[in-house]
Amino acid sequence: MAFALQDSPPAAQDRLRTAVVERIRRLTEDTTELTLAAADPQAAPIEAGAHVRVDFGAGLVRCYSLCNAGERAERYVIAVKREPGSRGGSAAAHALAVGARVRVSAPINRFEPDWGESRHLLIAGGIGITPLYAMAQAALHRGHDFVLHYFVRDTGHAAFLAELNKAPFAGHLRLHAGLDADAVRARAADIVAEAGDNEGIYVCGPAPLIELVRTQAAARLPVQRIHWESFGGDDSAATAEGDAPFEIAIASGEGPFVVPPGQSALSVLLAAGVDAPFSCREGECGMCVVDVIEGIPDHRDRFLSDAVRAKNGCMALCVSRARSPRIVVDL
Repeated sequence: MAFALQDSPPAAQDRLRTAVVERIRRLTEDTTELTLAAADPQAAPIEAGAHVRVDFGAGLVRCYSLCNAGERAERYVIAVKREPGSRGGSAAAHALAVGARVRVSAPINRFEPDWGESRHLLIAGGIGITPLYAMAQAALHRGHDFVLHYFVRDTGHAAFLAELNKAPFAGHLRLHAGLDADAVRARAADIVAEAGDNEGIYVCGPAPLIELVRTQAAARLPVQRIHWESFGGDDSAATAEGDAPFEIAIASGEGPFVVPPGQSALSVLLAAGVDAPFSCREGECGMCVVDVIEGIPDHRDRFLSDAVRAKNGCMALCVSRARSPRIVVDL
């Protein structure tokens, strides 16, 4: 798989281990909580902001934030929203039954709180509540000051709302339900305006919310105080001014498909029904790295080493493009 393309063996968190679905709980009409019991528990506790990679089989691997920070890594609690028409991770997760087996990685953390900050402003949108729920629990345990802002379409779609209202930190919760785009923009501006120089902003949710908060925060806060995690992935990393369209074809015969500016090769392939592997959609995990048979890639990932990139023998479909008019890859 993609890890063979690195210059060193996979890190421990990249190795998948068996886990059993121990519990399934419906949180909302479209969101389910899964408790996965690991066959070989890890001694270290789960850190707030961490996620795991879950392999459902048949090459379908997705990343999910962990809700149970502070516990020993023997059970992984994740929440999965069912996306309409999904044939991918959300559909696979919702099809699981108690006793089913999946493969999971050890916890990976690229969204860890900076506990040196004097206060934390946590901003969640929809299912983006999952890592911030864990972060709020950790902040309370450490005695840190924080506020948890939770934007939802309506209370019926607010995962963990009952738990949040009963939590010891319920007084720190600010629920924002049913707001239109203008109201969300205004409310986000008010939230960002609360932040002092040594306070951190943490946002997770849909791409528009993340971009809104990042833009507003960047105007008044040091960059190291702005933290975000995208759960859905988008094509922003695959877009740059001056990008030209290119064709991508599969060595087995599928295609060619035109990849226009503003879209990634991965999104084009998925839309065409090609079963391409992916996970983070941000150029970080390596799941979508494929061999390049013909053409020259334009590398934009953060996974491959400089030495591997220089060979132009592979590319990350989620963010990289082509320097040549046509590129052929092997899935």
